[in-house]
Amino acid sequence: MKYLIFLALILFAQQPTKPPESRGIRTSTSSQISKQPTGGRSNDNSSVKGSTPPAGYAQTANCDNKTAPADQDINIQRKLVRYTRLLVVAGFITALVIGWQSWETRKAAEAARQSILLTHRPKLIVRNVVSPQLETLHPLASVEDLVRSNAGDQFEGYFQVANVGNTPAVIQSIHDHIFVGNGLPMERQYSSNRIDEISLAAGESRRIELTPVNVPYETQGVIVREQINVYVIGLIAYTDGLGIRRETAFCRRLDRALQRLVPVQDNDYEYAD
Repeated sequence: MKYLIFLALILFAQQPTKPPESRGIRTSTSSQISKQPTGGRSNDNSSVKGSTPPAGYAQTANCDNKTAPADQDINIQRKLVRYTRLLVVAGFITALVIGWQSWETRKAAEAARQSILLTHRPKLIVRNVVSPQLETLHPLASVEDLVRSNAGDQFEGYFQVANVGNTPAVIQSIHDHIFVGNGLPMERQYSSNRIDEISLAAGESRRIELTPVNVPYETQGVIVREQINVYVIGLIAYTDGLGIRRETAFCRRLDRALQRLVPVQDNDYEYAD
């Protein structure tokens, strides 16, 4: 913008000024001289040399002297108006260019951000699923022993969820269930649907409590006699920085030999998007 103003001042300075007109002066002088009486030669010379300028000559000269500066002022004002309009147009075009560049910059920055979030996404995994009540079933052999051990019929527990990705994740909901059966059902069954918005930064982990489930003593006796399996299943729904919904599912089965819950080899129950 400052270069446009500087160029306008240079162009204005180079414009030639209009000299004052003297046509009226010459015309008045010649008309006055032609009106002098035609006498002798000496009289003509003396009258021309000694005569004073007529009144019309002075008035015409003053009018011409006043008209010339007025015309110059009008020309200057017209040029200033013209240059001002050009500067306004140039400023408007510059504003449009700056706005377009700003929009393109924001667009490129947003595309770069989305690319980074897609290539460096969060990822949640589940570790260390624990249920203390299931541990008490191993050394026991009968329902009477379970009752005497006062283990209770309510199974509880917890697990650790960790973000092993490169960007933060926001947990939207948690589903879990302690399932007792000979095998996993075709459709996943959960006893809870908790809506817990939990933010996990990259590398952060959090302990999540399992939903308590009542398991009768008779069913516990069946578990002890190894006639039925026990599973802890769950599903965690979370979103990344772009709002894309992702899931992590886990399924642990009670291993009596190892006396702990181990992952099952089932892609429908154990996976991480």
